[in-house]
Amino acid sequence: MRLLLSLVGLTLLSPALAQETNFNLHQAALDGMPIEEARPAIEAIYGPLRDLTKDLPPNFVSDAVTALATAADMPLSYFVFCDGKFATFTAIMSPAVARDILAPLTLSTAPRPDVFPEDDGVNLTFEEADLIAFYQGVGTKQSQVTIAYPRELMLTLDFAGYCAELAAK
Repeated sequence: MRLLLSLVGLTLLSPALAQETNFNLHQAALDGMPIEEARPAIEAIYGPLRDLTKDLPPNFVSDAVTALATAADMPLSYFVFCDGKFATFTAIMSPAVARDILAPLTLSTAPRPDVFPEDDGVNLTFEEADLIAFYQGVGTKQSQVTIAYPRELMLTLDFAGYCAELAAK
């Protein structure tokens, strides 16, 4: 809870980081938002996206996978669609945007995240939500949050396998 309050406080002190939007990446992925709706909303926040699909190893992709990434090479945010529906992302965002994603996951009835302090920030793992957040530069002007959903996919990058799992549900 203290970290969430820190996120709220930081957004009030750092309006240049706001990136405020009504678009919630996590909810859009949970809802399987169609690419025709999600891509313009994502581009409104991150700018033009490039097709990353062709750059991935063949065993990571399939005909069902569309992987889009921010135009800048680094730091990279990516957004993956399965059969034309938003499915997964790893994205860098301001604390204000992260607050809107993380706040519902920290309600009093929700399981508490696992918190792992680091030298330059803190990692939060939300087991039940299958989401991980890296809050770096806490309290600095360079602070940013990277959120990955689902968290295990961030490690394997097996988009083809993930899309096949979603199609089987």
